[in-house]
Amino acid sequence: MNHQPFKDWLLSEEPLEAQQSQALQQHLRECADCRQVENAWADASALLRRTPYAAPAPGFTDRWQQRLAAQRVQAQRKQAWVAIAVTAGIAFVLIVLFGTHVLDLLASPASLLLAWIARLASLLSVYGILQEVFSVLGRVPPMVPAIALFFAVGFVCFLSVAWLATYRQLTTARRVV
Repeated sequence: MNHQPFKDWLLSEEPLEAQQSQALQQHLRECADCRQVENAWADASALLRRTPYAAPAPGFTDRWQQRLAAQRVQAQRKQAWVAIAVTAGIAFVLIVLFGTHVLDLLASPASLLLAWIARLASLLSVYGILQEVFSVLGRVPPMVPAIALFFAVGFVCFLSVAWLATYRQLTTARRVV
């Protein structure tokens, strides 16, 4: 015989329908195992109702809040140190990459002056090329609609703001409530 629905009904705290209640009572009259489950559950349920709730040890809430605050401060310090280490590492790499180039240029002031003149000439030539490209693009019908360019620029701006917000979130200290 399948006892599962009767055991489920016995252990359920929801009220039974009249038909289910009658079927359960009929089954309990015939089945000793289910009567034993009913009696055991009634005893356990009564014991649970009589047992007082356990109270936390005195000062539990204060200790828990202090430990939580300490963990948050420790996590913030760790994040700050990670941000400092990453920034220092990037700065070190940049100093090494650009420092060797700058040292070569500073060895001779004439070469530094020639390098700046070459850079200025390069910028002026790039400006002239861009001016020519844009004048040609102004005469040609646009291949990419202006709305697509608008959305592309907006997406790049969104990514920049998201990056800045993430960087700020990782590097600023949070207040513990």
